[in-house]
Amino acid sequence: MSGKTQPEILFEKFEIERCVKKNAFSAVYLANHIFLGKRIFLKTLNTKALPDPNILPRFKREAKILARLDHPNIIKVLDFGTWKNFFYISFEYFESQNLRALLSSKKLTIGQKEHLIAQLADALDFAHERGVIHRDLKPENILINDLPELKIADFGLAVIKDENNITEAGSVVGTPAYMSPEQIRGEELSSGSDLFNLGIIIYEMFKGKNPFLGSDAGATLNNILNFNPQDLEKTYSDFPENIQKIVKGLLQKEPQRRFRSAAEILRFLPSRAGAAKKSKTKKRNLLFPIIAAGLLLILIFIFVVLLKSRSPQKKQTSFVPDTTKAVPAQTREIPTDTSSLPSAAKREAVPIVKNKELNPDIKKMESEAAVNKISKPVKGSLWIDCLPWAKVIIDSVTEMTTPLKQSVTLDSGWHHLKLKHPAYPDYETRIYVPPAETVVFKANLDTLFGYLDCEVYPWGKIFVDGKYIDDSPMRSPLRIIPGEHVLTITNPQFPTYEKRFTVNKNDTLQIRVKLNFDNQEK
Repeated sequence: MSGKTQPEILFEKFEIERCVKKNAFSAVYLANHIFLGKRIFLKTLNTKALPDPNILPRFKREAKILARLDHPNIIKVLDFGTWKNFFYISFEYFESQNLRALLSSKKLTIGQKEHLIAQLADALDFAHERGVIHRDLKPENILINDLPELKIADFGLAVIKDENNITEAGSVVGTPAYMSPEQIRGEELSSGSDLFNLGIIIYEMFKGKNPFLGSDAGATLNNILNFNPQDLEKTYSDFPENIQKIVKGLLQKEPQRRFRSAAEILRFLPSRAGAAKKSKTKKRNLLFPIIAAGLLLILIFIFVVLLKSRSPQKKQTSFVPDTTKAVPAQTREIPTDTSSLPSAAKREAVPIVKNKELNPDIKKMESEAAVNKISKPVKGSLWIDCLPWAKVIIDSVTEMTTPLKQSVTLDSGWHHLKLKHPAYPDYETRIYVPPAETVVFKANLDTLFGYLDCEVYPWGKIFVDGKYIDDSPMRSPLRIIPGEHVLTITNPQFPTYEKRFTVNKNDTLQIRVKLNFDNQEK
C-alpha cells in the first residue's frame, strides 16, 4: 500500500499544492483548479474570523476591480465565489518573485529597469483610464518573472473613482513608506497618488533605497510631508538623464505638478516613445467625432439665441447685494523665518489653561488685550510646529495644514486653536498672542495617547472594547485613547478573561495575565 498522502481539496474544486502565506482569517495557496485544469493562485477569507468588518468588502472589491482590468501587466482574476463561511478568489498563475526580492538578489541593467518602468506605466495608465486607483503600489505588490515581465498584484486597497469608497472619509490606508502627501493627509485621491508611489519605486530601483524611509513610521510620514523637491532632486543627479526627468515629474508634493498621466513616462523611454505617440494619435482620432458633434451643438445654440433676441424681452430688475453686512476679516501671513526677529519679539505659546486662577499672568494679559481693543487693534503672529502633520483651525475660521509655509498674523488677544489628524484625537486649546510678538506653539500629537502593554500566559487573543488587537505576545504596545476601556482575552482552553482598565495620557499601562479556570490576574 502506497504511503503517499492525498492532496488537500478546498471548496470541492481546488487541489492545494502548498500554502504561500496564512494568518488567522486569510490565506494564499498555490493550487490546481480541477475544473479549469490549470495552476492558479487561490486567496481565501474566513468570514467568521475577521477582526475588522471592512476586510470583507475590500476582498469583494478586489475581485470586482480585477475583473474589469484585462491587461498583460495586471494579474488576472479567474474565479470568485463563496463556500460555507469562506470567500475565495482564484488568480492566474504567474511564476515570479516580487520586485523587492529581485532588487535584493539580482543586479538589473539600465535597459531592464527601463523595460520594467514601461510596463508599470502601461498598466497604471490602463487602470487609471478605467477609473481605478491602486493606493498601495509598492515593490512587494509587483511580480516579475525571468524575462523580465511584470504584473501588478494586490488590489485589496484599490478604489474606483466616483464610486462609494468603503474607507471612511479622512481615514488613511496604504503602506507609510510609499504614500503620497495627500494620501497621508487623508484627502480624496486621484491617479496622481499612484504616480507618486511609482516615483518612489523608480527611485529605489536606481538608488537601492527609499528616499523617505525614516527610523519609524512617524518619521517616514513626516519626511514625505516635509520634503523639498529641489533638495530631493540633488540626491538623484547621478541617475540617467531620462530617469531624472521621470522621477522629477513624479515626486512632486502637489498632485497638479506631477505628470498628468502614467503615459507621459513613455516619452522618456526610447523603446516606447513611438508607442506613446501612436497611442496619443489614436486618442486624437477618437476625439475628432466628439469635437465635431460639440461644434454642431454650439452652432444650434447660437441660432436659438439669435431667434430669441429678436422677440420682445421683459424688463429685468438688477439685484445689488447688500454690502453693509460685516464680512469676517481675512488673516494676513508673514514670512516663516523668525530667526531675524529680535529675541524679545519671540515667545513660547501659553499652555492650556482651563482655570484662570492657575495662571496669575492671564488677568494681566487680558487687561492688555482690553486696552488694545479700546485703541486701534495691534497684530501679533503665531507659528505652529506640529508632529506629525495636522489640519489647523483658528477661531473656527482660518484653516491651513502643517507644516506651515509661513506664520499667521492675528489680532492680539486670545484665540481658539484646534489641531485635527484622522489618526489622532482632536487637540484643542486657547492661545494668547501678545501685541507685536511671535508666539511659537509646539505640539506632539503622540502625547495625546496612552499605551497598553499586555502579557498573557500561555497565550491569548487580545481584544480592547470588543475590537481584536493582536495575538499575544504583542508585537508592540497598543496606542490607545486615554480613559476607561475593557480588556478581553480569549483562549479556547480557558474561560474568557475580562477586565476594566484605565490608561492615562502619555503613560504606558502594563497588564500581565495568567489564564486559568478562575482567570485571576497574575
